[in-house]
Amino acid sequence: MAFRVPVWPALFALIVAMLATPIGDAVAQAPDTPRIAVLEMGRVEREAVAYQDLGTKFRAANEALLTELRGIQASLEADGQELAAQQAILSPEAFEQKRIEFEQRLQSSNEQANLRRQALETALIESRNAVVGVLREVMEEIATEYDLNLILDRSSNDPTVLYTAPGIEITAQVLSRLDARIQTVDFNVAQ
Repeated sequence: MAFRVPVWPALFALIVAMLATPIGDAVAQAPDTPRIAVLEMGRVEREAVAYQDLGTKFRAANEALLTELRGIQASLEADGQELAAQQAILSPEAFEQKRIEFEQRLQSSNEQANLRRQALETALIESRNAVVGVLREVMEEIATEYDLNLILDRSSNDPTVLYTAPGIEITAQVLSRLDARIQTVDFNVAQ
């Protein structure tokens, strides 16, 4: 006569042991409960003193550059008209030489204008990054204080957030702290 062991109790014990043993870190730890706040970045960029300061400095530097470029353009146009007027009185060789010199000045002026525009854009990016660095510090500080693990942008051009409860909006706190930490931005355009 063969000896038989009941299978069901042993199988049940094996299943219980498998369920009680953690499979990995992902199973062992449940994700944090979401603690969310909402920030209107568009409003921060419009109202923060540092962003307003940066906008003022950029517009002034851009207008100065445009004024300078208009002056160079007017000078080149006058030189071009003078060269065209001299065509009738200069020998073909002399005119060709002056035309080549004029085209070289024109090309050099265009290259300089492009370099100046790039320098202006670089200054804007660097200055904006300085403000963003302080803004990130402010958001991290507020996230720590409120025990947040997610901050969403609810700018009017980003329809991701369709509804927010009144208690999770932190835009005013971010603006207040950002303005307290940074009001002016260095804006240095390389020459």
